[in-house]
Amino acid sequence: MSNIAVFLCFLLSGISGLIYEVVWAKYLVLIFGSTTYAHILVLTTFMGGLALGNLLFGRFADKVKDPLKLYAWLEMGIALFCVFTPGLFMLLRDFYLFAAGNYNLNPFTILMIRFVIGVFIMLIPTVLMGGTLPTLSKYMVKSLFMRGETVARLYYVNSCGAVAGTIFAGFYLIYHFGLEFSVSVAAIINFIAGGTIFVLKELVDRGAIKAPGESRESSSVDEACYKKDVGSVYSARIIHIALAGIFLSGVAAMLYEVVWIRLLALILGSYTYSFSLMLAAFISGITIGSFLISRFMPLDRFAFLYFGLCQIFIALALILSIPFYEKLPLLFLAITKIFARTPGTFMFFEAGKFLLCFTVMLLPTVFLGMTLPLVGKITADKLELLGKNIGGVFAFNTAGNILGALITGLMFIPAFGLKQTLEIGILINLTLGSIVILTDRTLTRKYGVIIVSFCCLAFTGYMTFVPQWHKSCLTAQLFRGHGQAVEYLAGNHESEFLFYEDGLEATVAVSKSRNGELSLFVNGKVDASSGVDMLMQILLAQIPLILKPDAKDALVLGLGSGVSCGSALLHPIENLDVVEISNSVVKGSKYFSRFNYNALADKRAHLYVEDAKTFIRRAGRKYDLVLSEPSNPWMAGVAGLFSVEYFKDCSDSLKDDGLMVQWVQAYETDDDTFKIVLNTFHSVFPQVTVWNIGMDTILIGSRKKIIPDFTESERVVKLKPIKDELARIKIHDLFTLLSLQLCSTGNLEILTGMGGTVNSDYYPVLEYRAPISLYAGSTAMQSVLKLDERKFSLSKTELLLSNYLENHKITEGNLRSLFTFIEENKAIPKSLLSSVVQKWIKEYPRDPEALAGYARYNIESLERGRTVLENLIKKNNNFKYLKQYAELQLKKNSTIMSFLNPEVFGETVNGLRMCIGLSKDRKAYFYYLLGKLYFENRDYRDAVNSYAEAEKLIRSEEDAGLQGLDYTVFLEDLGVAYLSAGDLAKGFEYFQKARFRKKQ
Repeated sequence: MSNIAVFLCFLLSGISGLIYEVVWAKYLVLIFGSTTYAHILVLTTFMGGLALGNLLFGRFADKVKDPLKLYAWLEMGIALFCVFTPGLFMLLRDFYLFAAGNYNLNPFTILMIRFVIGVFIMLIPTVLMGGTLPTLSKYMVKSLFMRGETVARLYYVNSCGAVAGTIFAGFYLIYHFGLEFSVSVAAIINFIAGGTIFVLKELVDRGAIKAPGESRESSSVDEACYKKDVGSVYSARIIHIALAGIFLSGVAAMLYEVVWIRLLALILGSYTYSFSLMLAAFISGITIGSFLISRFMPLDRFAFLYFGLCQIFIALALILSIPFYEKLPLLFLAITKIFARTPGTFMFFEAGKFLLCFTVMLLPTVFLGMTLPLVGKITADKLELLGKNIGGVFAFNTAGNILGALITGLMFIPAFGLKQTLEIGILINLTLGSIVILTDRTLTRKYGVIIVSFCCLAFTGYMTFVPQWHKSCLTAQLFRGHGQAVEYLAGNHESEFLFYEDGLEATVAVSKSRNGELSLFVNGKVDASSGVDMLMQILLAQIPLILKPDAKDALVLGLGSGVSCGSALLHPIENLDVVEISNSVVKGSKYFSRFNYNALADKRAHLYVEDAKTFIRRAGRKYDLVLSEPSNPWMAGVAGLFSVEYFKDCSDSLKDDGLMVQWVQAYETDDDTFKIVLNTFHSVFPQVTVWNIGMDTILIGSRKKIIPDFTESERVVKLKPIKDELARIKIHDLFTLLSLQLCSTGNLEILTGMGGTVNSDYYPVLEYRAPISLYAGSTAMQSVLKLDERKFSLSKTELLLSNYLENHKITEGNLRSLFTFIEENKAIPKSLLSSVVQKWIKEYPRDPEALAGYARYNIESLERGRTVLENLIKKNNNFKYLKQYAELQLKKNSTIMSFLNPEVFGETVNGLRMCIGLSKDRKAYFYYLLGKLYFENRDYRDAVNSYAEAEKLIRSEEDAGLQGLDYTVFLEDLGVAYLSAGDLAKGFEYFQKARFRKKQ
């Protein structure tokens, strides 16, 4: 059978293998939580199966008559077992949650249950995967002389497939088709690989196609060359050293992979695409290394020496490159400047990031890729035992990978940090390489001592002269598109680092700026601060507890700075459970004790260092409030805290009248992504209110409509601890607090359309959409503006403020408080400010602060302009003056129209109707403006009537142009108005007319 066909099938096998690894990791995280223990458990189980498969099937391949047929069966078996794994995940998830939630199990027992579940799901298919390479090696190696080259070719072909599988799964497959379909695609790929082998083999056996003959003469020449190579047969001692070496090399390889992923995530951004790129870059280097060694395989007697030199070159490559790691943010910044930050250039930008990762990892991984084929050549000295020997080599290496993942993630990084962990890896490679060099018999003792001495000198010099990385290079946040190189070099070095830890779950730092502001960094991104973030951190707790002052049991998911916890504990709640995944964040939060009132020391607070999703599923408790404050959804693993399954779990943990409070960032996201979050949240909670805190929003969901006792809320706001807490963020009354509500359930449904895309654990669209918004620097301002009901008369809204003002009059103190809050908080948009000033000056014209605000925000210019234009129109009512007057009226409406000044809308309508009455030949233009005004005010039937009046006056498309209108846009607007008014037939009719004109 053609070797090309076999290689192509093995390429496909590599693609499917990485798809399984990526997808299974996501499935198991859904069961076990997004913790380091969970990730390591997945990796250990997956690679343990591979190691076992290498051992078992390597031996079995030596005994079967037809290894190729066995390989085909292995591929078919993988497909058969894997296609059922999604169902197994769901079944065992329920079992795990039942066991963890209903029995008082200790952590070790829970860990064992997780391990058993992982083994039960992944063991059989991973064992089959592990058996593919030694089985194919047994078939493909026809001559001992070519065994090294052949194994290397199989290795690089499979690794090349792994790179393709990583990119395919990480950038396309899961995003567009979800987890279950992705598994099915991988199973189909395995089926194609196995089926192709079966079909071709059957055709060869029948004689339908001719198998390429092997030249006996060539084979005999190879054997003769092998026998003449006096160093081809190694002693048992050398083979044992080589196997121990490939094990330690596997330890170091996984150590480097884990450290590079953690390190580069700090620089490139900790989101899902970055991890796919880093993994692909790592495997790419190994692919190149195995390819090169397949082309330049040494003679047998030099293979052991080459193996030792590879270990030394790995270490020396790192010694030379680590001093430049501090410059990686600048190199990354240079890449960011190449592309305009638009969604269309995102993939090109990711390609640039891949090149950066590839450059960092290239030399060490190339030499790593050479090691396995070299040791395969050393140990496989008999054709009849080739499967066993090759399987043993790969099993030893994979076992080393497992140990490397365990000790690096659980021990080395938390104990020593990223840089020192890399140095441990260097020491492993140097020591291993030195032992091999001194043991090898092809090199004289003199040269061996020289090489080892040079290695010792290089490592000593490195440790002496290479300083620790400056922490600012790991907290520059350049992936967020902030600043320029000069700002990075100057600004970041001005901060003092109070705390820095490469923790088990994340790298966490606390810095103090020159003005005394504290910032909490998690994986290179600011997640909390004592500055601009205080507003959201406080209100996340205060809004729900003021609306529901009888709350006794609360749950906070995500500690951060601890400010929300401390703010909540100012209320007379009896129990506050706090769940935080990272113990390093817990340590970092202590530096905010002045701002969080040392919350964790409160006897009512109970800290759980655990994954939030796992805790809430297994805790089985009921709360009055659940406060969820995750990081941005573009951060890896965070999008799961915006999924429909997560919100359902939170809903199940609430009492009947409980409230779910969710922080949602409207920055670094686009409108469509923001709508996905709103859709997902509202799909679980029938009643939703949205609160605006600048570019942050707070969603409050419940099963029942929120009907606060405003008398009780007023009492709470006046309590000294709460009053002082609100004063920290310039809020002095309940009126100002209620004014932050952006919209109610009804308005949310208008924006989301009672449906649309939702984010699911099993269809994680948010995880893949959000990073694109981050890259493009998008904001969801259009969605926020569309949500805002405060620009309407309260009679048209369901805002809580509407209920409040039924029994309360807006006082001068209320207006002053709201004005002060908006003006003095930088994070709050100023869109409502002009309306506040207009109300203030109207009600209290002698108030000096109202007069100052009126002058400062230049509102009087609108009135002066209106007066001037009215006088001009009286003298000459031409279209130019009427148009300016109408536009000024609309500007006034958009500037100061709100619940505070509902009369402005009526004044604007009257102004436009005046223009219609005075216009001689362009009335249609003003009817159109009137229709848009009604539409924006959601008076859809009045909008249709106004548009219809305009349509009557337009006799042709040319006439529309003369009227100052784009006829196609006019027809589209009329269609939208009809649809909004509920007349679907008319709406589609006008859309068809507009579409027809566009085609013309």
